[in-house]
Amino acid sequence: MKTFDANFNTEKNKKTGISPVWILKIPFVAGTLYLSDRIFTYTGITIKPWIANWGTIDESISDEMGAPQVSDFAVDIIIDPDEATDIHDLLWSEKVETLRCELYLWFEGLTVATDPMVLMWAGNIVDFERLNELVYNVRLADESVRIDKHPGRVLSLADYPYASLDDVGYQMPILYGTIEKSPALRMDVGSKTSLIDAITSSATSFYITSGTGIANGADIMIEAEQIRITTISGNQITACTRGYGSTTAVAHVRGALVLEKQATSVFLYADHPVKYIGNIYAIRHDGVHVDVTSLCTKYTGQGGANDLAGYAGKAVITCPGYITFAQAVAIGLADTIAVNDTIAVNDTIAVNDTITVSDNIGVTASTTAEITEERHCTGMPSSGFIRGANTQTAAGNYVTMPAGTTTVKWFEIDWVVGSFTATTSGYTELKICIAATGTYFTIGQLNTTGWVPSASSRVVCPKANSDSWPTGSFTLQHYDTGRSGGAIEFSLSGGKQCQRRVPEISTNKTGATSRDGAASKSGAASKSGAASKSGTVALTTASNQYTDVIIGDRLLISGGGYQDDGDGTFTGSASALIERPDHIFKHFLYTYVAWPVANFSTDAATPFAADAYKFSVVINTRKRMKEWLAYMALQCRCWFRFAGGKAHLLYRPDTLASDKTITAAMIRMNEDFTTSVRGPSRSPLDEIINKISLYYSRDWSKPEGREAYQAITSVSDATSITAYGEKEKPELFLFDFIRDATMAADVAAFYLARYKDRKKVVTMDLFLDNAELEFAGGITVTPLGALVGEVRKVNFAPGSGRDMRNDMITITMREY
Repeated sequence: MKTFDANFNTEKNKKTGISPVWILKIPFVAGTLYLSDRIFTYTGITIKPWIANWGTIDESISDEMGAPQVSDFAVDIIIDPDEATDIHDLLWSEKVETLRCELYLWFEGLTVATDPMVLMWAGNIVDFERLNELVYNVRLADESVRIDKHPGRVLSLADYPYASLDDVGYQMPILYGTIEKSPALRMDVGSKTSLIDAITSSATSFYITSGTGIANGADIMIEAEQIRITTISGNQITACTRGYGSTTAVAHVRGALVLEKQATSVFLYADHPVKYIGNIYAIRHDGVHVDVTSLCTKYTGQGGANDLAGYAGKAVITCPGYITFAQAVAIGLADTIAVNDTIAVNDTIAVNDTITVSDNIGVTASTTAEITEERHCTGMPSSGFIRGANTQTAAGNYVTMPAGTTTVKWFEIDWVVGSFTATTSGYTELKICIAATGTYFTIGQLNTTGWVPSASSRVVCPKANSDSWPTGSFTLQHYDTGRSGGAIEFSLSGGKQCQRRVPEISTNKTGATSRDGAASKSGAASKSGAASKSGTVALTTASNQYTDVIIGDRLLISGGGYQDDGDGTFTGSASALIERPDHIFKHFLYTYVAWPVANFSTDAATPFAADAYKFSVVINTRKRMKEWLAYMALQCRCWFRFAGGKAHLLYRPDTLASDKTITAAMIRMNEDFTTSVRGPSRSPLDEIINKISLYYSRDWSKPEGREAYQAITSVSDATSITAYGEKEKPELFLFDFIRDATMAADVAAFYLARYKDRKKVVTMDLFLDNAELEFAGGITVTPLGALVGEVRKVNFAPGSGRDMRNDMITITMREY
């Protein structure tokens, strides 16, 4: 929406007494001309009344997605016989296409100093025709015509005489954002000549058109064959080695191109300075990309050491004249060997038969060892009793029972008490002593109520080693508290099974651990030092077979594109990578058509920042400026147009906000007193799109076509498909500049929402109080049920008070 000052706004909104004046300014070299349909003076300037008919100022643009947008109009200009230099003389004597013409609106009664005329349209004369002896018809179009040129340059032998002939005539790349594998142009591949006559595959003497710069010992390339020159005299090679460097000697036709295989070649990444240059790849004979970055020297074109002599201000790299397999193997074929910095450790690791256990493995003291074998105690009967009797001579003494001792080989002994003599007072405590350890263990007490065993039910002896069990005698003792004298008899049962259950015992391990199967490991595996590999790394094809075979002189370069200046003029951040779409538009226009930064307008900055929109732009084909601008606008859900002397990037939101409400009083009536509203009608059926396959992430190493895209996002609307059938425009959604999946999905969803249904379309005539309306603005039309729509056409009918149409604007709106 245009904005006007308060007084101008008041004047244009008048229903009576309005006096509009339209003024066309044409800056002829012979003198600037101000034209209108009546004579008056404006700030000392005499406005010439040469306009016979204003025609219609058509500010509509093509509403077809992706199409360049142009607005135009035409005027009839009178040939004034009283002027020494009239419009006829001026039109034919100057290059009118270069003149920036401007159309202004003003109202008589305003004060010029405080309320000057307002620019309503700007453009250039694109054609003119003499209608008769009195009138010229002059056609004008907006400023997209003046700037409609091919941006950038093509590679020319006039500028770079040693450039590859295969690349001459191609667009020198223009880059924005982060770029992956953009094809480089061969700027200097050595001197070039040709064969004077055809040669066979075995010829070692032949003539070339020019031998300048080629010396004995030099290598030349004829098609895919490399030839080592032994002797050259003038333009005759008298001795050479055919099929050199493992290439194949073949016959060549007359006029075949002969290239000097020089030591170093120059490749162009971008025809301008860039922020950085990343990895560089050669293309192998089988199409595999081989990283040859370490063979190259990079120059970003940022000045000083970043400039290569002869290529100032350009992003270039230097590398060997031809990359060979020998060089590629020396730096590593990334797609063949691929040793990662980190080695994945699976949860289950296969364990060899013998694993050396380091000191820091350690088995904790609380480890419970389970022995699954079963043993019987030896030296003891498997049944019956060992008996012992003793007469205690004094109460309170421990008395060893000599009888019943025995020598056994044992590990665990379970016991029971056999016959005994009850005591009437006190108690008798029974202990067993293991000779191997000298330790007594209480096994129970005998009192008036009977036998009370201790908490443990067995006596255990730790295992001494893996081969033997402790051997020796054990003795029994009893301790009577309540009596002295008398005999007591005990019995122990033998032959119990011994089970390997040893709690609270440490396991010591020396040497190596043998293990079948696989070892399971939870957590992370740690490794000190470096991982070593014995043996060799084998390539799928023996490397020595290709020792010096050429794998290509075509290079792909990754890196960044344009960066902002030191003031952050385009991005707001000094030296930042220019990658957001609105920043790219601003810089692209400024750099390639000198469009002033102040004359670029957009409402897309906030949504682009919020949604992290970024482009990855490679311009390496020849298209006109308006095509590139429209193509970029399509990929970031915008309209792009020129209006009122400014370039506008107009964001298309998910929900359209209304900028103005059109009431019934604002709509003109026809002469028959019917309303001038035409419609609503339905948008054309061929505008329906209910299935979108959006291709993105362009692989620049491949030619144009669907196979050149590395990703696709697809959306569809089942309800629309049921109603209208499947409607798809696959050729429209090949988006070279989108690399991010989230952005691709957002753009696809937007276009599906906008075009899956047929929309209401309305055309109506309004009064001049709606002069602020512009393309893509949002309006609400009250008489049509508060219909909200997007303005698609704004046509002005200028004129003075003598013209019935002087106060009319025709708009077309489309339901959003």
